[in-house]
Amino acid sequence: MPPSDQRMGPFPIAPTLALVLFLIGCQPAWAQPFVRSVEFRGMQRTKVSFLQPFLQTRSGETLQEERIASDEQTLRNLQLFASVSSEVIIEGDEALVFFDVTERVTRIPITNFGGITNNFWFQLGVNEYNWLGNGGSFGGYYQYYDRHSFKIFQQLPQLFSERWGMSYVLGRQSTREPAYFQGGTSEFDVDRWEAIGMVRHEIFRHLDRHESLILEFGGGYLNEIYNQRPGATFSYEGETHFHKYFLSTQLLYQRLNYFFHFVSGFAPSLTFQRVETINQDDTFWKGLFEMRYYKRVGRRGNPAIRVRAGVSSNDDSPFVPFVLDSYLTVRGSGNRVARGTSEFTVNVEYRHTVIDRQKWALQTVVFVDNSAWRPAGAPLLDMFDSENTVSFGGGGMRFYLQRIYNFILRVDYGASLTDPSTNGFVLGVGQYF
Repeated sequence: MPPSDQRMGPFPIAPTLALVLFLIGCQPAWAQPFVRSVEFRGMQRTKVSFLQPFLQTRSGETLQEERIASDEQTLRNLQLFASVSSEVIIEGDEALVFFDVTERVTRIPITNFGGITNNFWFQLGVNEYNWLGNGGSFGGYYQYYDRHSFKIFQQLPQLFSERWGMSYVLGRQSTREPAYFQGGTSEFDVDRWEAIGMVRHEIFRHLDRHESLILEFGGGYLNEIYNQRPGATFSYEGETHFHKYFLSTQLLYQRLNYFFHFVSGFAPSLTFQRVETINQDDTFWKGLFEMRYYKRVGRRGNPAIRVRAGVSSNDDSPFVPFVLDSYLTVRGSGNRVARGTSEFTVNVEYRHTVIDRQKWALQTVVFVDNSAWRPAGAPLLDMFDSENTVSFGGGGMRFYLQRIYNFILRVDYGASLTDPSTNGFVLGVGQYF
């Protein structure tokens, strides 16, 4: 045998085969295709520059399928699209990623309305929910709610940069409100002219968990005029015209996932306001905590809970901030039935989708609303006395159109659980919370 053959030992087949299988199984990052481009198909008005910061899949990075799935959910959460899907095309060591979307109709009329016993209100206007294709909004409306009101408003969440924006509101809110005195109850016509501006800053955004923390701060000017209505058993002699300015701060955490009319996750918020009356030694403050929680149960169930806890200056004044109202806190209770300097409200409802089609859906809803309030000047624990608490229950329907932004036609009927003669229908557009 030649000397060279004598020097060769047995070939290490098993270790070599194990090494090859290991390398194949590992699929190292350098073997994965890189994203050459990320494109959108089906967009007509929404700008790509607005959407790109919300995506984890970006050009030049390694393709990861879990990120694409997460990006699809992020696009649904913007609520601008009626459908979202994706396609990946591999060309050698490069990948082309396409997101296919169907834009919703976002320039829609405002046609909110509601009704309870001896009371009806409505709004007529228009709102663009995707202003200039950048996810902002701009609109205005006329409202009749016993009296005539109007508002113009705009939200520009990315006006200054990706994380900095602003909003403003201009208008007049005219209402008919009860006020409570030692001598009895009286009704006032209230005109509240307002000019409000807020700065918005997104402190952080975790795309993989679909969560964000948003800070809003700003202030405004209020011109309030109170006129006592005829029929009172006494004449109010106090001040009726106030010029005010206020500072406001809100911290909002959002971890919500939308799958069209289904919602899961939670969103707590904390708001604080300080109001000063010009030329008067009168400082007023108010704090409000609100938590919304949603859970997806099976294919059709969607329980939801809202908790509101608020407290304000406890001055013995007839004009205090927290109200018991069908459209704000307790369905079926009436129009501004009671007022207080503290509030604790729990709304619980179960939404069940009975018909679910590609373009529309129909839900049934059962709910229980509970609320307690502290009368002005009273101790905090008085808010849980029986005369300061209400419990209402009821049911309703929701009709949902997928192609129109936030179009959910809502009809609810609520009745007092202790006095069924107190009841009413509440109608509107959008979920109650």
